[in-house]
Amino acid sequence: MESWPHIGTTLLVAAALLVLSASAFGAGQAVGIKHPVLKHKIDPANAAQYEKAVERVMAMDEEEMLSFVPDRPMMVFCQCPNCWSGTYSGIFSWSIDNPEQMTCKYCGTVYPNEKYPDDLTIEGTNAQGETFSYRYYHSDEKGINLFFRAHILMFRRGWILNQCRDLGMAYAATGKPEYARRAALILDQIAQYYPHYPAMKQWITTFEFPAKQEPPWPRAGGKWGRWMESEIPEDSLIYAYDLIYDSPVLDELSQARGYDVRENIENN
Repeated sequence: MESWPHIGTTLLVAAALLVLSASAFGAGQAVGIKHPVLKHKIDPANAAQYEKAVERVMAMDEEEMLSFVPDRPMMVFCQCPNCWSGTYSGIFSWSIDNPEQMTCKYCGTVYPNEKYPDDLTIEGTNAQGETFSYRYYHSDEKGINLFFRAHILMFRRGWILNQCRDLGMAYAATGKPEYARRAALILDQIAQYYPHYPAMKQWITTFEFPAKQEPPWPRAGGKWGRWMESEIPEDSLIYAYDLIYDSPVLDELSQARGYDVRENIENN
């Protein structure tokens, strides 16, 4: 499989073009801009490889697939209270075969579990005043809170973002509309959720709702990740959107949903 396009100036310019096209021309219809904007180097001769990469997500129904798009921010850091090994990140493994759990790489403990119950909650509101809550386990030994399920969201989100990119690549290699549709559904779902995400302040042992939800947010935190610059769209999402941008699927989905899907993706 070919490598991804190099992320850098070209990617940022592509993102800027998409945003400018939405604001300047409306409904995501960029005048004089040919897509894909990026040089993806996708070889149709390797179509079978691209299709194999999305077999698992294509085997899901659309509802199950979209359940991997989180409706709230994830937590980057988490520790294993059973062994306290590692350095806050990279401690757990995750598999699509058991997507609701994660396993400590050091001692093999699976979370969530009854030994370390995450039966406490924090609660806060987003900028629209909507309430969100997170479950956590409090360690008396270390005096810290551990958000197992919020950390699992990180793995689930990472998987679906990679699948979104791979679906765009499969569409570009084969021209099959079913791949473009799946990528479009993921992108549109993210665009529906993101405006409602609460901003979160997070660092190694911190995960909390900041005092205010309007930007600027804390340097360590935000809606999408643990740094304010994480709000720049993920490279995988830009790649996927660039690859399916001209697909009639986006027009069909817009007609079915009663709003411009391209506009939703670009503006939200």
